[in-house]
Amino acid sequence: MNNDEKKVGFIDTGLLIVILTAISYFIAYSYETAYLSYFGFSEFSVLSVSITSLVTSLGTMVIIIIFLTLSFIGFKANIKFINSPIFKLLSKFSLFFFLILLSSLFFKFQYLYVFLSLTLILLIRIYGYPYYKYKETKGYMNKIKKNIKDIESRSQDNIGNIYLSWNSSIIGKLITIVLIFIFAFSISNILGYYAGLSKEKFYITEIDNRELVVFKIYGDNAVVAPFNTETAEYSNSIIVMNIKSDNNDVIEFEKRTFDDGIKVRD
Repeated sequence: MNNDEKKVGFIDTGLLIVILTAISYFIAYSYETAYLSYFGFSEFSVLSVSITSLVTSLGTMVIIIIFLTLSFIGFKANIKFINSPIFKLLSKFSLFFFLILLSSLFFKFQYLYVFLSLTLILLIRIYGYPYYKYKETKGYMNKIKKNIKDIESRSQDNIGNIYLSWNSSIIGKLITIVLIFIFAFSISNILGYYAGLSKEKFYITEIDNRELVVFKIYGDNAVVAPFNTETAEYSNSIIVMNIKSDNNDVIEFEKRTFDDGIKVRD
């Protein structure tokens, strides 16, 4: 290996580390923002990214990716044992259905019809194409079998070409990075929102005869809001409180459990 190749390899490794670091902090930041957004503080700017959120969001993200990957591989492996040409043709487009299902998780229920429409259009495309493409072939099942054979032959030729094109294309790599950021943003938002939705234990403190609930602690600062422990309701006026006292006064926090969570005061 000459010096130029070593230099390029070093740059690629360094760039990869920078990108992974940026994605990691981006995931944690999105997680923190979504968590606070659940409690109605969407306009609040996150002070910093805590190590806990970084580890929680990244760890959960890795588990989700592994689970989704194994599920997809398992689905692909099991569907191969089905001899029906109908299902075999469907399996060739399983990645598209998987992406539609994954994308539908990031939107509210009222947008479900959009993804159902996309699924229907894809099904019409899959099973309608062989009928028009292979008009000279008799029998619909024979048309499907011929379509499957053509898809398999094209995919074997295209996989190597796609990798070579991607490996030599800066634009292709940039698009990949953008897609990773979009995926990471969507997943981390869901995780942050669910963390707020499922949270039952909160730290409560009292200052100047006023109860405060702690939503997040960033170093020496805490994100709090006025709170009523009897009704488990908090005010929508957010406060950033310095918990490091200059005169050595101790600020006590009591950990309380609210089975139904807490809600904003009407």
